[in-house]
Amino acid sequence: MGNSNDGADEDETTEGSKWSPNAALRVVANANKTPRASTIQELQERLEACKAKKAQGYRDLVTKKNLKSKLKKAEKKRKKADERNLKHKQMKLEPSKPVFNSEGKMVFSKFDFSEIGSHKEEKKKKKELKDPRKILEKLKEKKETLKKLKDEGQEAKVLELKQKEAWSNAFKKAEGVKIKDDPELLKKTLKREETKKKRSAKQWASREHTKKKALSDKVQKRESNIQARKDQMKNKKRAKAIKKGRIVPGF
Repeated sequence: MGNSNDGADEDETTEGSKWSPNAALRVVANANKTPRASTIQELQERLEACKAKKAQGYRDLVTKKNLKSKLKKAEKKRKKADERNLKHKQMKLEPSKPVFNSEGKMVFSKFDFSEIGSHKEEKKKKKELKDPRKILEKLKEKKETLKKLKDEGQEAKVLELKQKEAWSNAFKKAEGVKIKDDPELLKKTLKREETKKKRSAKQWASREHTKKKALSDKVQKRESNIQARKDQMKNKKRAKAIKKGRIVPGF
């Protein structure tokens, strides 16, 4: 009898441990928990219902704030999705327009590789405009062309070319471009640059010579130090041998 009562007590205690007050409260809370809203309409309805409450406690205020935040995020997400879909539809409907570069050629890529060569040519032209040797050559060519036209009796053409060049120079000066058309000044500039190059070459040669000499001196010093160390070791061994009587000095 005693054993059966003990067993009954144990069953009751185990049942009590399973259905504790906290567990019961959790079950009730889960049962009363409102399912999450899946659409914007549901969120709006819940927000309106929350606003319609007359007596609002702290929990109601928090709920209302959360609903507002969720509604705002959902609307923002929907707006982005609509914009993305609209853009996608427009891309499908509208045919892609051809793209042309600065020269009027059609380009079939985002990158216009045809302009790479033109940029190089522009750089080359700019470099030539600064090179006094090239400028002198061009001036010489112009002079020869004008002389040839004059000899052929095309005075009007010569005058036209001179006027055109004068206007071109005037426009360039107005833009702030320095006109280099004086042969004497160009020759002086060329001579100055050549002198500078020679001086630079001389300095480079001197620097290289100094570097080589320094390296040679370093190697020579190292070799002399090694030889001195060898001689020192040899003399030390000889002194020890003399001390022990193995070597007689003078023989």
